[in-house]
Amino acid sequence: MSHLRITKTVFGIFALFNSTLLYANDIILVTHVDTKIESLTQREVKNLYMGAALTYEVTPLALSPNNSARVVFNTKVLGLTESRIQSYWAQMRFTGRKTPPQTLASEIDIIQKLTSSPNSIGYISADQALPDNLKVLFSTKRKSTR
Repeated sequence: MSHLRITKTVFGIFALFNSTLLYANDIILVTHVDTKIESLTQREVKNLYMGAALTYEVTPLALSPNNSARVVFNTKVLGLTESRIQSYWAQMRFTGRKTPPQTLASEIDIIQKLTSSPNSIGYISADQALPDNLKVLFSTKRKSTR
């Protein structure tokens, strides 16, 4: 086997491994079981996290920018990079039109906040264990029915 062929094979395996790690995670959007919302579409989630009006009065919770679940949420759900989101919110804050979602440091913080705040919504990794008093409104694993 030639040196070039071995290099291509190793590069291909490395690229496949990295892409699997990057996209292996799924996100769920959760809220308190007492919330009247039963499910949200991806469009509604995007509107909620970009400050657009919804028919529901809920407070979105986000993870800090260095969190891997936030990266997955940004790319899979919002379809935007972190820099585009930061730029958008900087403009909204500057013009006084909207405020960004409240940011918490970890997925555990999101879960704790949601268990005590029925009108809050937050995203976490799909592999996180959920307490009984939280329910899933949206998942990147399944297609929305709305």
